[in-house]
Amino acid sequence: MENISKKLELAAIFSENAMFQREKPIAIFGTGKEGSEIQAKISGKIYHTEESQSGTARAKVRNGKFLLLLPPMQAGLNQVLWVSDGETEIQYENIAIGEVWLAGGQSNMEFELQNCTEKEILSSKAPTQELRFYYTQKKAWMDQAFYETERQSAWKCFDSENAKNWSAVGFFFANQLQQKLQVPVGIIGCNWGGTSASAWVSRKALEEDADLKGYVDTYEQGIAGKTTEEMLAAYDKYTKEQAMFDQNAAKLFEENSEIEWDKVCEILGGCWWPGPLVCCSPYRPGGLYETMLQRIMPYTIKGFLYYQGESDDHLPLFYEKLLTRLIRQWREDWNDITLPFLFVQLPIHRYKQDPDTGNWCLIRQ
Repeated sequence: MENISKKLELAAIFSENAMFQREKPIAIFGTGKEGSEIQAKISGKIYHTEESQSGTARAKVRNGKFLLLLPPMQAGLNQVLWVSDGETEIQYENIAIGEVWLAGGQSNMEFELQNCTEKEILSSKAPTQELRFYYTQKKAWMDQAFYETERQSAWKCFDSENAKNWSAVGFFFANQLQQKLQVPVGIIGCNWGGTSASAWVSRKALEEDADLKGYVDTYEQGIAGKTTEEMLAAYDKYTKEQAMFDQNAAKLFEENSEIEWDKVCEILGGCWWPGPLVCCSPYRPGGLYETMLQRIMPYTIKGFLYYQGESDDHLPLFYEKLLTRLIRQWREDWNDITLPFLFVQLPIHRYKQDPDTGNWCLIRQ
């Protein structure tokens, strides 16, 4: 369980090189000493002009947490964020103000720039302050190590080394947007391969609908009678076995790039992915909503990018409900029902060894 610090701390998404959304109130949030007054300000120059700008705001710490809204600002580089409670001061430099989008979903959004066919842009594009990326840490269980590693996350500016692990879809979206709007653009990566949309909404939201509650019921049936310690041990055992499988499978594909997946599983004795659906699994309903999405909300953004669906093809008739509920929840959590939600439909594709169920057609529809 997270310890609410008496010392002033900002949420982990605030760091050097952060990108803030232009022309909207800028949310600054974190923890601090109960009852203390938090003051924050941003100062710097407007993008491409010599005109300076600044914004200030104050808020009280309630129940160990605070949220304040700085006034809307124009696009700018080389801004400075300063936050203080009268005892502790936090200052982050090289802040940018521009457009900020959240890139959610699963492996289609997670797919890294260094692995795509257009990866030469990593070396051909000059380093720039105008494209930035924050990757929400990918952890599905909130133990003490969760909070320690979360503090190591930070915004990065584009260069050939920093951008290798960026979402390819997120990068190309940001790159085109930056060229069109001529303002800095930042992407918040909040995605995990193989995940159902049910992992990205709250458990409460799923339980409100009789059809969507099935995701929760299946999970509860699977963990019935198991202790937390037993579930953690089972998942740890799985991750070690799966890591060995992945290593051996990679060798088989190196030896024969045309080898069928079924043959790989036959040789290696089967694939255990996605592992047991237990308390620390990233695939449990409501899990990543808690350990990833809630850790960055309500960071001020322009809108959402979303790319997901394959992992819900076993319940295609419920996907309209599930995606609609996800969109509504994210907009509600960011307190803006007008936030754009851009998503990519699934392609006309299946592996030749898979039966043609037509489920992806239903999800597209």
